[in-house]
This record gives sequence, structure tokens and C-alpha cells, in this order.
Amino acid sequence: MLKAQKNMIGSAGLASMQPMDEARMREAFHSAAGANLRRWGKTADALQTLPEWYRDLSRVPGTVLTDWFDAARRPSQD
Repeated sequence: MLKAQKNMIGSAGLASMQPMDEARMREAFHSAAGANLRRWGKTADALQTLPEWYRDLSRVPGTVLTDWFDAARRPSQD
């Protein structure tokens, strides 16, 4: 999408762009904020559909997974 936007700006040229008035700027901000909220809503829905065991991994103390990985992948230093 960003590439398409850049192409549109490049073909139209920056000289043809008009400065935005306050109402258009507010409308653009509200539409961008609405899109952002919809995307975060979809992300929250996707996280809710994950199995319980997957969500449990985010609830353990910070070093548990690191220590488990280190114990499994690195030889002991004893």
C-alpha cells in the first residue's frame, strides 16, 4: 500500500498538493484513528482465539522460558 501511495505522489507531483484545512485534517486524523482501532480490535480477537496453553506462556515469570531454553540448548557449566 505504501508503494502505491508513493507512486501516486510521484505521478501527481508535490506541487499539486494543497495544504489541508482544519476540518480535512481532523477528518483524516479520525479516519486513521478508526482504522488503527479496528486493526487492534482484530489483533485482540486473534489473541483471544489462541489456545489457553499458548497464552500461559506470557504469564510465567520473565526468566522461566530463558532458563528452560538455555538448559535445553547449552551444555551445563558444572
